[in-house]
Amino acid sequence: QYLGGKAVGILKKMNNKGMAPDKGIYNTVISSCCKCGQWENAMDLFEEMLKLKVAPDLLSYNLAIAACGIGKQSEKALDIFE
Repeated sequence: QYLGGKAVGILKKMNNKGMAPDKGIYNTVISSCCKCGQWENAMDLFEEMLKLKVAPDLLSYNLAIAACGIGKQSEKALDIFE
């Protein structure tokens, strides 16, 4: 869990310093969250990407759906898929 939390912290620091993370950075942090079982953080970051108009790619969607699987959120996964 430590790794996912640390990655989220770095992303937040970037945002606080006015640096705009791209989809590659978001994908990396979302992946870290998934690997640590932090599916809620992963989903929050995916939704943040959409809100900030950072265009998700195929990997972003795959990671979001994987996060839903970790959290047993099948309805949410279907929403993302559609």
